[in-house]
Amino acid sequence: MVRIPTLERGNEKKTIVAFLNSKGGTLLIGVEDDGSLYGMENDFGVANTKSQNQDGFLLTLTNAINDNIGAIFTEKNIRVYFENLEDKKICIVKVTPSEKPAFLKKERKRLFFIRTNNETRELDTQEFLEYLGVNNAP
Repeated sequence: MVRIPTLERGNEKKTIVAFLNSKGGTLLIGVEDDGSLYGMENDFGVANTKSQNQDGFLLTLTNAINDNIGAIFTEKNIRVYFENLEDKKICIVKVTPSEKPAFLKKERKRLFFIRTNNETRELDTQEFLEYLGVNNAP
């Protein structure tokens, strides 16, 4: 099976935004949805052409979050670290809920995502306004 490296797929940014806008969560990079481990080797190879290792991946991921979501979230709500499981390196991204809405910058748009159970869902303008009303009600 050919695996597309995580950062080339781009789903990690949507998931992080959704966690920020919901109850937080943990993103595991190097782990399939069924729990099987595949590790980070492919990701290290494409994440950063100058430094094809854990540090290069961390720098690339951090820059992607800062540029597309916002550096304030990296500082306050997102913790990234690595673990070895069954001789495979995985990346763990712990996200705590944000006090303010987080948006994903995509081209000229700002997209708003939430997490519902195990799904990342984009909200349209009406849903976003309703979401703000429900989550900011006294």
